Amino acid sequence: MPLEKILRQNQAWAASFKKEHPTLAARTAQGQAPAILWYGCSDSRASPEVVADCTLGDLFVQRNIANVVHRGDPSSMSVLEYAIRHLGVQHVVVCGHTKCGGVQAALANKSVGSYLDPWLEKLKRLIPRIPPPSPPSLASSPDLERQRALIDLNVYQSLYEIAHSEVVQARWEENAIPLTLHGWVYNLETLELEDMAVEVNSREMADKMLTSYL
Repeated sequence: MPLEKILRQNQAWAASFKKEHPTLAARTAQGQAPAILWYGCSDSRASPEVVADCTLGDLFVQRNIANVVHRGDPSSMSVLEYAIRHLGVQHVVVCGHTKCGGVQAALANKSVGSYLDPWLEKLKRLIPRIPPPSPPSLASSPDLERQRALIDLNVYQSLYEIAHSEVVQARWEENAIPLTLHGWVYNLETLELEDMAVEVNSREMADKMLTSYL
């Protein structure tokens, strides 16, 4: 897409948005108060604001390759710290997606780049935990089944890392503002968000629930 077209589209969108929401633009310019922190993949097909049909100020977002979150990554942890301590978010969503290139690369176990290879190491360490394939059928694909299993495991692993971070543990200890962690997967084919039925809102629940998944 030509960059000039993007600029024209922005001008048209800005005019339309200000007409439909005459006070929102001015209000968000003064500050933000999102209730949700969203960790997602950088994939161009999985834009959080688009797939969740959200507007300005609804989501605080961190995206990277394959939505990997771990406590050794300053980028992920600085976003988490800011969202928890300064924005007071009440929900953290880790959202994977189907047909994830990072997941596919990890399963293929081939070199994809000097920066990508170490980044995907977290995913590769989860591969031995993939359950054996279900009985073959015309409706299932072993490759897709393994991909989905790793997508889910990656969400659980990222939630585990978030739950055991210093800033989240402190928030739960203070117990002043509720904080719940959620696991979702965006299906590229159906365009729908799938709730993995994972909701963690305490240290005890994190230790019990997330450890059982991993």
